[in-house]
Amino acid sequence: MASETQLHLHQSRIEGPVYLEPNEVAFLRRQILEGELQLMAFESRTNEGSAPAETSFESESKLVELSLLRNLLSPIRRIPVEVLATIFELICWSPHFPPTYGVMRSASIISSVCIAWRNTAHATPHIWTKLCLSRSWHPKAFIGDVAWIKVWLSRSRGLPLELFLDLQHVNTRNEVPEYKLTQFVEHVAGFSCQITWFAFSGDSKLFLPLFRLPPSSFPRLEGIYMDILPVRALAYLFPNKVQAFLDSPTLQHVQITDSADGSLLESLALPEGQLANLVIHGQRLFASRALYSDVLHRCKSLVNLTIHLPTFNAPGQHYHFIGFDENHSLVLPSLKFLHTSCHPVTGNGVNILRCLVAPRLEILVLKWRGQIYRDLSMDVSRFQDCSAARLLSLDLVGFTAGPGEHSYRLTECLFAILPLFFTVKAFKFCYMLYDVDLLLQAMIYREKRPVLLPNLKHFELTQLPSPNTSQEGVPLSSTLHLSSVILSRYPQGETDDTLPAKLQSVLLHGQRFKEHVESIRQTAPGLRLHYCENYHVHPSQL
Repeated sequence: MASETQLHLHQSRIEGPVYLEPNEVAFLRRQILEGELQLMAFESRTNEGSAPAETSFESESKLVELSLLRNLLSPIRRIPVEVLATIFELICWSPHFPPTYGVMRSASIISSVCIAWRNTAHATPHIWTKLCLSRSWHPKAFIGDVAWIKVWLSRSRGLPLELFLDLQHVNTRNEVPEYKLTQFVEHVAGFSCQITWFAFSGDSKLFLPLFRLPPSSFPRLEGIYMDILPVRALAYLFPNKVQAFLDSPTLQHVQITDSADGSLLESLALPEGQLANLVIHGQRLFASRALYSDVLHRCKSLVNLTIHLPTFNAPGQHYHFIGFDENHSLVLPSLKFLHTSCHPVTGNGVNILRCLVAPRLEILVLKWRGQIYRDLSMDVSRFQDCSAARLLSLDLVGFTAGPGEHSYRLTECLFAILPLFFTVKAFKFCYMLYDVDLLLQAMIYREKRPVLLPNLKHFELTQLPSPNTSQEGVPLSSTLHLSSVILSRYPQGETDDTLPAKLQSVLLHGQRFKEHVESIRQTAPGLRLHYCENYHVHPSQL
């Protein structure tokens, strides 16, 4: 027997890979075969009642020996450490941020299989670069000595970190003491120089160890997501604003969730001039109209903006959306993507479109939240008059009409908006209560007549379910002209410049479109047609 095999057979446990020569493999297989024959003999004598007392001990010893021999022949033992480390990285890899809770679980499991795997896992820094913990889902992680997080993050060996901490208060039997949570955040703050993406939510006082860091503490930070309360406590504790993120040279993405308590933008000092992506969710109730305008005015490099500031309703209370100041234009010369809501506005406030100038805008997503359709069409018209944007994609979400005049107003609004953006190549219309056939008729191409959206190539239609579809007086959506729209824009054979652009894809979501699917597929065989009968969340609603 070779010395390599002898060495492994005399080890109490194997802590690394095993590389065997062909003759060593053959030797081990013979040993296993002989051992199995001996076990069969032991069992036969035991069944006959002629086995001495020592036979049971010999049988157990032989089982242990066979287990060791089979362990040496296990294919996983022959995987090089570099390959095993790559497999671990793929198992723990997450393409999204924030990562899923399973990221940490995967790292824990593979490092608990055996000593060899644990050593390989601990020496693979990439699998320790993601942290995803929730106060409600992982209370045990914050009980006892929370210094374990320092050990976990130190295994990353200086690589960029992606962290997600949900410390929002929940009423559970396993409630975690707040001082433990603060200690945990303090340990995490010690790795601030490695953090690239950071999402955290919960009571603002739990994150004071982060907020008290000096401005140069996050040199690698690229994005932060914050949902913390109360915000006014930060304004009191940091009269000159939180400076921790101010000197982050790579910070480009900021997402905040505001509330009636105030806006985080009032308490955070951010490198606004370098931000490329800004997402704001929440109620803008008590803030001044100038707050968001001043911040956006300084975000001259902004490429993507998502801003949803809904009205807030509580029992016995109603707050109106105060909007923006029409007299203060917001000029965002680099903006290419805008996702915003359209609300009724109180006083002399306006929705953001009325005061926005964005000449490079390519993608516009509008969520309808009750704004009068005439005002909405005026906002869009004002925006386009000032911006002359050449939109590529227009997404209208959640539009609804109801009976009578309101349906007419929505149709009038659509006929006013769509001609403004003749460059649009992708149009998505997501509606609830509306006779969409009124729109479809205007989209049919007829020779020598103007048509809505002449450059349309990708068309998506989604009908949201409504609990009121059976009520008397509510219009039932008709789709009589859907096939005509598609077929008129999908000509057979060669096309010339006088025709509108040829449709390339159509997505239909809703039961009312089912009757058209088969005929469209037969008459337009090359068209990419996707149909889903059941309602799914529209991408723009995520």
